[in-house]
Amino acid sequence: MEHYEPSTGNGHRVLPITDPAERALAEHIGAVVMKAGELDATASAFVELRLMRNDQIDLSALGKSGEELTKKLKAVEQDTPEARGFGDRYGRLYEVRNHVIHSFRPVDDLNTAQRLIRRTKAEAGGRIEDRVIGIPELVDLWYDLRDFRHDIFLLFIEYATRWKPTPQDSSPEAR
Repeated sequence: MEHYEPSTGNGHRVLPITDPAERALAEHIGAVVMKAGELDATASAFVELRLMRNDQIDLSALGKSGEELTKKLKAVEQDTPEARGFGDRYGRLYEVRNHVIHSFRPVDDLNTAQRLIRRTKAEAGGRIEDRVIGIPELVDLWYDLRDFRHDIFLLFIEYATRWKPTPQDSSPEAR
């Protein structure tokens, strides 16, 4: 994959967002996206640690997110009692994160400058539903992402400090 290079690369441009409400929405969306990325990285590192066998890190969760990472977290729950429910919790947060990423802000209604709308098909009847997300919901989502990342990080540290390679795991033959 090629590395993205900006068209000018000079770093002297700023986003042309002058409306304070639009800027506030953009800042909150950016904060949620960054926190979601931190959660993905922490959760995948935790999965890698818990799937480690014979002194070898399992990198199958590296860079994963969404459904794939949800499945990996659920698999880890089997032998990590403290992580029970992590897969479902991550899945719910990821769904809301997707609503933020894949939503739009209606530009024809000045009253909606601080809201995002995501059109989805409802389960029953296939009708279209709008899910509205405003700055208060983005703030709540940021805290939920942060708190869950913290929970996973603490468990990661606990298991990382517990893990001790056995002489068999550390032997050159085991590698």
